Amino acid sequence: MKKIFIGSHNLSKISEFKEIFSKTSITLVTPQELNIEQIPEEIGETFAENSLLKAKFYANLSGLPALADDGGLEIPILQNYPGVKTRRWDTDKILSDKELAEKIFSKLSNYIGQERKAFLKTVITVYNPTNGNFIQKEGFIEGEIINTLTEKIENGYPIRSIFYIPKAGKLYSQFNKRDREKYNHRKQILKGMLKDINSLI
Repeated sequence: MKKIFIGSHNLSKISEFKEIFSKTSITLVTPQELNIEQIPEEIGETFAENSLLKAKFYANLSGLPALADDGGLEIPILQNYPGVKTRRWDTDKILSDKELAEKIFSKLSNYIGQERKAFLKTVITVYNPTNGNFIQKEGFIEGEIINTLTEKIENGYPIRSIFYIPKAGKLYSQFNKRDREKYNHRKQILKGMLKDINSLI
């Protein structure tokens, strides 16, 4: 039976990945099952680099092909910042949810309308340690940053509370279960990779 290690300690992601693979012949193995608590240092300059870095890290630890993702917010008018440095944007400390939201509002204070366009991006990588081969795919949700907070910041997910999606007509934080399923770019990416993943491992 084929196995893939999930390179994440995020229980929400693990649950999401398990749901996607439940209809395949591939078994997912979690960090909890192998008592793996280590977290890699994300030193990549892009989401793709960090995604591959994490997949390699967990593949080498587990001895299994590993799946990992990396992503965040990119704002074209700001040269695609904050990108991989979202929580450390122009600072040496880790920004709190409120500080990050305020930082984004400050950076965009002189921009209006389409100038506030933004993308929530995700890159997923599956790496096979036996031969060093890997596959990688990127996906995104297009939206725009609102001008001011209109509701309480979702704990741990400040971007969701300021990221408006025109196609849905609401903030990401206002999504119900059906909305999250429809606009879940991570799920869409992974579903499109299943055939290639099966061949890779």
